[in-house]
Amino acid sequence: DLSLDHSAAAYASFSQSSGLQVRTADDLPGRYPEWARWRAGELADLVDAIVQAAKGDRGPDFVVGVSFPSDAVVNYRAVEATGQDLM
Repeated sequence: DLSLDHSAAAYASFSQSSGLQVRTADDLPGRYPEWARWRAGELADLVDAIVQAAKGDRGPDFVVGVSFPSDAVVNYRAVEATGQDLM
């Protein structure tokens, strides 16, 4: 959720990974494209870890399906309109 996305730990990890100093959301303007790419990579890594763990437990035929509103890709406030809490 947004509290995890914008936690001190997330900012510290992003800063370390990108070399850009971000401590609060106020530091993101002008850096949002880098933040979005980094966050997408973090989410992809998390989903991959979950899929691999599930396949290890359930076998190679395990399938993961995901659906979310396309607006959420470009509008961080989409959660307010949809009620979906996207991580």
